Amino acid sequence: MFDSIRKHQRLLQFVLLLLIFPAFAFFGISGYDRFFSDHDAVAVVDGSPISAQEYSEAQRRQLERLQQMLGAAADPALLNTPQARSEILDGLVLQRALALEAQRAMITVPDSKLREVIMEIPGLKGADGKFDVERYRTILAGQGKSEASFEYELRGQIAVQTLPDGITDSAGISQGVARALLTASEQQREVAELRFKPDDYIAKVKLADGAALKFYEANQKRFETPESAVVEFVVLSADEVAKSIKVDPEQVRSYYEQNQARYTRAEQRRARHILIAAETGASDEKKQEAKAKADQIEKALREGASFEELAKTRSDDKGSAREGGDLGYFTRDAMVKPFADKAFSMKIGETSAPVRSDFGYHIIRLVDIKAGQVEPFEKVRSQIEDEMRRQQARGEFAKRAEGFTNTVYEVSDTYKTAAEKYGVAIQRNEEVTRVGAKNLAADSPLNNPKLLKALFSEESIRERRNTDAIDVGNNRLVSARIIAHRPAKTPPFETVEAEVTSALMAREAARLAAKAGAEMLVVLKGKDGKGSKAEFSKPMTIGRGARGAEGIDLGALEAIFRLASKEVPGFIGFDRGSLGYSIFRVSKIVEPDAAKIDKAMPAFREQLARIYAQQELDAYLKDLKARSKVELHPERISAPGSN
Repeated sequence: MFDSIRKHQRLLQFVLLLLIFPAFAFFGISGYDRFFSDHDAVAVVDGSPISAQEYSEAQRRQLERLQQMLGAAADPALLNTPQARSEILDGLVLQRALALEAQRAMITVPDSKLREVIMEIPGLKGADGKFDVERYRTILAGQGKSEASFEYELRGQIAVQTLPDGITDSAGISQGVARALLTASEQQREVAELRFKPDDYIAKVKLADGAALKFYEANQKRFETPESAVVEFVVLSADEVAKSIKVDPEQVRSYYEQNQARYTRAEQRRARHILIAAETGASDEKKQEAKAKADQIEKALREGASFEELAKTRSDDKGSAREGGDLGYFTRDAMVKPFADKAFSMKIGETSAPVRSDFGYHIIRLVDIKAGQVEPFEKVRSQIEDEMRRQQARGEFAKRAEGFTNTVYEVSDTYKTAAEKYGVAIQRNEEVTRVGAKNLAADSPLNNPKLLKALFSEESIRERRNTDAIDVGNNRLVSARIIAHRPAKTPPFETVEAEVTSALMAREAARLAAKAGAEMLVVLKGKDGKGSKAEFSKPMTIGRGARGAEGIDLGALEAIFRLASKEVPGFIGFDRGSLGYSIFRVSKIVEPDAAKIDKAMPAFREQLARIYAQQELDAYLKDLKARSKVELHPERISAPGSN
């Protein structure tokens, strides 16, 4: 809602994760200046070891994030590639280097800052909006932590966050530079095109005798039919198990009645606000000055001034100011108590007097109300039934998994037994390669690297027996067997001669088109286009964001805007490769409207500042890593499930 909340968003996300995931461990979780023995260290940073356990925990957190983003499509194997392992380890090294840098800088975190961060942890306030100390202690106890140990660790995290925040907060770019960049990005050019198409030159192509055969012999891999197999497979899925489970209607009704809070939508309100900043730690003079400004604004509103315009020009909450102070819809617990108390006591259209909060003084205008309500049973019944099925299916799936695994192993030359016993369908695919099946979705079992590795092992190809039941993610066990195997082979030249000849002729035609285009460009530049018979397309005005319009792709756009302003009007050529060659006649430059630039400047400058800040942060982290003495031991990293 407010700038200070947004500023500490990353830190609050960390704290929230710490409270939600019992096994969560961040760098320095036992105190950012505590060192461990390095006998199992996967890396050592300035003498501080990073243990294999810390790496495993980081990998687990990455998997959780992946599952949150991709859902069922998330494959744990994605985090067990050499590149993924290297990136996770590199992240841990940077985290440890930051922790050590914060320690060397002797950064201290005052009690007021610690209280501020803890107070913003979601779920720690009671119905009255006050901090619930008992709930705070209960959650920490569930983590096996005392208040002192948690607050010590959190103090360390805040100290570490201070380093990159200090860099990003100082990022900025001058008004003049930002305006020049924005003007250049909004500039348009009037352009006409003369295209040289390969099809127009195909009749002029003369291939040398034996050229096709020579090309075929030098590029046989290009024409090779890859190794493939006809495959049978069976899938034991928790989702399918769930479908077979029947739930008791009375239990569904009972569950709804006992958990009505889950199906109750809280009242939401939409409001605009104008904030005059004066945080809790501000001086009395600063607070009085802020109150006077807020009173002036309230008076202007009473006299008919536009709320939206005053929010845009006077509010210190820059995020909502751009939207005329609009905060969107929110529930009572989403806002600080004084703000929420006032907003939830107002009528639509009403404007408040200045309201004091820890952030300063707010003038609130209520825009709309969405009443809270309990979802009726019939509306959520199917949802509850699905949830109950999934809960029961987890236990049933675990029971069936062991028997399924044994069956496909013991009866290894057929899937009939497993199909009859566990109600799974015998599926078939006619063309599976070592990299998967093209006609199936990415999350299909036949596109799973672990299954493909087992399926195309020498033993599997030779014996044509069932693979072991393999966990392919999303609560699915899969076994597959090869029914027919086709080794990779290169077709004889006679069967692909026409294809080879056609490819060579197309390549030569594109070369001739590019040659003709380049020669015409010389003519046009030499005569400034006068006297030539070149027929350009109808002129069109394009901007840098016009990719795809009228066939102007990204590469062509870059060429058009690469032509210096002093060379306009003028010509520039662009080689399209297999698509031929284009000459663009740039006849004039259309500068953007100054008023449009003025309006876009604040947002553009802010965007540039973010980009600049990220570059500065990247440079700082790179330098910090270079200054640190780092030893890497990637060979000590265990693959998931190997322990």
